[in-house]
Amino acid sequence: MECAVIAVDIPEERADTAAEVTVYFHDEGIEEHCRVSDLFSEGEKARAFLDKLIQKYALAERTLLFASVKEMDLFTLFEKSAGICVSASDQKISAASVLAFEQKLRKEEKTEALKAAVSVLMQADCHFSKAETVWNFFKMAEGRKLLLRKNSTVFSLYALKENYLVPVSLKQMNPQWMDWDEKLPQPVTEQEELKKFTIDLDINEDSEHILADMRKLFYQEMAAAPCDASAFLKKNEENLQYLGSFDTKTRKLTDPCPAGSAETEKLPQDFIQKYRIDMDEVVSYVKKELFHNERILYHEISVDEKKKLFFVNDYTNDKVYFRLRKGSVSYAEEDAEDLAASAGRACYIMHFTAHLKREKQSGRVYADTIHVVILKEVFHQS
Repeated sequence: MECAVIAVDIPEERADTAAEVTVYFHDEGIEEHCRVSDLFSEGEKARAFLDKLIQKYALAERTLLFASVKEMDLFTLFEKSAGICVSASDQKISAASVLAFEQKLRKEEKTEALKAAVSVLMQADCHFSKAETVWNFFKMAEGRKLLLRKNSTVFSLYALKENYLVPVSLKQMNPQWMDWDEKLPQPVTEQEELKKFTIDLDINEDSEHILADMRKLFYQEMAAAPCDASAFLKKNEENLQYLGSFDTKTRKLTDPCPAGSAETEKLPQDFIQKYRIDMDEVVSYVKKELFHNERILYHEISVDEKKKLFFVNDYTNDKVYFRLRKGSVSYAEEDAEDLAASAGRACYIMHFTAHLKREKQSGRVYADTIHVVILKEVFHQS
């Protein structure tokens, strides 16, 4: 089926100003440009514009590849337009995303990353426009599942072999991968607050790093038995086919950079002394009330062979699954992950939140307290 690339660029300063829309046809080697001021509005003008675009270029007969800063919004607009249906059984329009990023990237980094991937595949520096880059990547990917890793200015590209197990965190960060395999079951989740702790802070603490430091202190005081997953990870890494690396600074093909050290910086001794007593109260509750003073594992690996996923769990044993979340908001993806990883075990989550204040004279923002909340999760199939 013939393809067309739909690229949308929106000015950074205002999302409601005129958008530049590009339609690129690889088979004819041409690009059509047009501007529309309310493409993402809910009004009739937006729908009329899309209907005209669909009819003019017979887009209902093509597979569409999206290259957009608001890809999913654009996808939804096309789905709602006349004559276009997007479903599991009739995918006339497809995001056709076969590339996943191992790290979270900013919008401008994603464009650079895609060009780096194309440069690796064509073994030369990519000078295509955004729309042409998307098409050439789609063409050269040849339906393979590809993974891009970033280390400084170097992007390394890998193709997934059949037996590669995907870290669930990577798959949740790249939702387009969910089209390849069955999605994780989305449960209806009930949360019950079991315990809340408050830790008073020194006014001089760095508010930007305080939550990460508290998680490090919790890990240190838990003293759980670390699981050695190196053999598993090494074997799984063998199921990645290395395709090449590209340095976006030198604009040249290069060797992959060595992976950085996984070790985290040690906490300052004065920080430990100030907050150890408060944190030990939290740790004591978790060990006694949740794990009943039984052995606790850290970073246990659990595998879902059917979906070709693996989970790196925070704290577990054969009866309990305990996870530290970075925020107090519960997301459906995290609930689905907890349901799958807990595998029938009692499921608990904990999160740290900082109460922030601002000094009147200097305007400096600081955290005066940390709230530690422990909840029990109960899952019901939706």
